[in-house]
Amino acid sequence: MKNTIKKLFCTALCLILTITIFAGCSSNNDKIDFIYPFSGDIKSFDPQIAKTADEFLLVENCFEGLVRVNDNGKVQAGVAKTWEISNGGKTYTFHLRQGAKWNVKSTSQSSDNKELTKVQELMGESFNPDITANDFVFALQRACEKNTDAPLFSSISNIVNASKIHSGKLSSNKLGVKALDDYTLEINLKSADDGFLNVLATAVAMPCNKEFFYNTKGRYGLDDKSIISNGAFFIRQWFYDPYGHDNFVYMQRNLANNKYDKIYPTSLNFYIKDTYEESENSFADNESDVLLSFMYNKNKYKK
Repeated sequence: MKNTIKKLFCTALCLILTITIFAGCSSNNDKIDFIYPFSGDIKSFDPQIAKTADEFLLVENCFEGLVRVNDNGKVQAGVAKTWEISNGGKTYTFHLRQGAKWNVKSTSQSSDNKELTKVQELMGESFNPDITANDFVFALQRACEKNTDAPLFSSISNIVNASKIHSGKLSSNKLGVKALDDYTLEINLKSADDGFLNVLATAVAMPCNKEFFYNTKGRYGLDDKSIISNGAFFIRQWFYDPYGHDNFVYMQRNLANNKYDKIYPTSLNFYIKDTYEESENSFADNESDVLLSFMYNKNKYKK
């Protein structure tokens, strides 16, 4: 294992590693791998249907919402650079950062500068859109539709008409979320909620590009060619065989966002083990950098 990475033993208090851990960490070495084993397979990278701790971990490192929550629990700017809350705490207006891009793998990140991006393979070479307010409108509308079956729907059910849409009484375009222009988003709630900004930092409220979503023809989030990201990392490679062994997810730093965040490490490698014991042994043998556990075995991890 590389000596430049400090091995971490995490208890249940930090069950989910998110973008706030990986973004903003400093290092003198610009070539660092972060190797992390866990038990349990990833079924999808679709933020609106993420439901397990492992899926949240990966999604929240590939996507960035309107806001983010730092290590101290404080809400910070994400894609939205500023926001106002009015109407007795029921109307949120977000002003998005211009120039934030959707990205999977840019040609500048290819060693020979000839490899097409996964987005380009799917959509054509010209597809490289900005992230706009419409991406958040579409994502929240999707999350409210009953057919999406979003596990975290209840956390956004306070948005105007969300429950009626979820029950099929209204169409999703009646949701109390609208793009005032490309970079201004308005969200209206049924009642004031002091915790709503924190909700917007979770997977269910991550943006979704409508054009890309429909062009995946039902494959969105189900393979590494059918997902785009706007977060700290993009999916470089994902191997999943429900009957196989040694499944993995490789992520690489998203240089499209490097203008705003200096992201370390440069890559995240997630090795999916069949059992927790395998993950534990991998950590004990210095084959991985992080282990999440409810108990600390002092003798086993003393080296």
